[in-house]
Amino acid sequence: MIRWLSRHIYRCPGINGTWHLDGYDKIKPFGFPISGCIDGYSRRVVFLEVASSNNDPKIIAGYYLECVKEVGGCPRLVETDCGTKNGVIASLESVF
Repeated sequence: MIRWLSRHIYRCPGINGTWHLDGYDKIKPFGFPISGCIDGYSRRVVFLEVASSNNDPKIIAGYYLECVKEVGGCPRLVETDCGTKNGVIASLESVF
């Protein structure tokens, strides 16, 4: 018996309403760990960075804070996976 996934309708309130953050580890063995963030409404790349690590919470939070300064505000919601590297961003969101 085949069970189909139920899809939901994606809704975003507007530009800078939701930012989606994630890391890409496929080319990490070659020295290129990538961290990225896109705006959920416009699909604009907010940041895409290659650094020495994409698992260090301080590095990821630094990218996030740079973007908040550059944009002039923070998003209403930040979507991430459940990794420990996103704890600092969650703490920052509670301050904003």
